[in-house]
Amino acid sequence: FNNGDISLIISTSVSNSFYELDNRVVIKNLYCQKKPRFIKRTILLRKEIKNIKPHVVVSFLPHVCMYSYLATRFLNIPLILSERNDPSKYNFLKRIMCRFLFTYCDGSVYQNVYSINWYKNSYLANHVILNNPVKLETQLEQTEIDTTLLISVGRFEKQKNYGLLIKSFKNIVLENKDLKLKIIGDGSLKNELIDEISKNNLSDKVELVGKDNLWHKNYSNAGLYLMSSSYEGMPNSLLEALCLGIECVSTDCPAGGPSYFAKSFDNLLLCKNDDVSDMSKQIKNGLELLTNKKENTINIPDEFKIEIIANKWLDLINGVIKNG
Repeated sequence: FNNGDISLIISTSVSNSFYELDNRVVIKNLYCQKKPRFIKRTILLRKEIKNIKPHVVVSFLPHVCMYSYLATRFLNIPLILSERNDPSKYNFLKRIMCRFLFTYCDGSVYQNVYSINWYKNSYLANHVILNNPVKLETQLEQTEIDTTLLISVGRFEKQKNYGLLIKSFKNIVLENKDLKLKIIGDGSLKNELIDEISKNNLSDKVELVGKDNLWHKNYSNAGLYLMSSSYEGMPNSLLEALCLGIECVSTDCPAGGPSYFAKSFDNLLLCKNDDVSDMSKQIKNGLELLTNKKENTINIPDEFKIEIIANKWLDLINGVIKNG
């Protein structure tokens, strides 16, 4: 790609990306301060798309997919939509909206079989399943595993079910006083999470460390990675932890991302969804696996390598453009 070939339109007041971007990607803020209403947002997006004149528009997240669908009508610009979560968990109106959008767009991407089957789009051309890619520093300093350090990464939102994590961790701490849990992230339920930690008398054992886009480097020596989500699409942080070689414990939640990972990684233990007893049991099993393990070793299976996934995205994009 040449400079200016890819434009990233950000529909929030955030001016930069959490992830490192190629310097050839042009970032455009749709609005910088107060978030406008739905119609105004759609008008602003349509104006930006007409100004850029792209060969194709790719959109993520349900509400942004709606803006993108409306903003590209009658512009003769192909639209690819991507589902990143469990669509069955959306409210009634959002489920109806998404089924319509993902059926009548020019192409769509899903993270697993469950999602594409939910949309009933597996028979359509240019509607495909693509894994999330993983890109990690391959030269991370190898340090001895800290068997007392447990980590979790994610937004502080209801979906992540951190109450399950805290209660399960409490059961384990009763048997192992040296353990500590660091939760990396931020979100709207931060105060509720702090209250949950305090209520379980874990304030000296659980630390909220905030967002850290270098967590792969800073915590690559963690003993266990824990995920307690009620539902997920294909959880990036869990996948990255698995590729880092960290022993992981995760709920076997819909839409099936963790169980799919279990086919490619032997460092993942699954527990029942929203089950404190079973998660506690699997955390204990994970800790026992650390007895003879000295360090974590990076391993990215081919099906998650960024070069392979990127080429599949390009094939899809080129196919949509050709058919458009």
